[in-house]
Amino acid sequence: MLRIVISYLLPFILPFAAFFLYRLLMTSGQPLLRRTPWFVLSVIGMALVAGTLVSFALFGGEAQEGVYVPPSFEDGRVVPGHVRPPLAEVPDEGAPADGDASEPQ
Repeated sequence: MLRIVISYLLPFILPFAAFFLYRLLMTSGQPLLRRTPWFVLSVIGMALVAGTLVSFALFGGEAQEGVYVPPSFEDGRVVPGHVRPPLAEVPDEGAPADGDASEPQ
């Protein structure tokens, strides 16, 4: 729930809160809602939400190492999806290893 608040609601509400705080400090409590630029504040809020989502998509998440195993149904129960670590690469036994004397020169 906190992730939803931080990634969606906070960036959207931030321009409104900043504007109302500015107006409150500058007008000393006179009516605030009369000349509020709702459209501009909404566009700025949407831009902040989009920027937050793009930054989470580019810089967030886990490392992409391993193989994803989707949820499955085994022995009458659901096994949740998980990431299996990558298998270690085993060199082919038929290929010569580096520095092997059997290589033609």
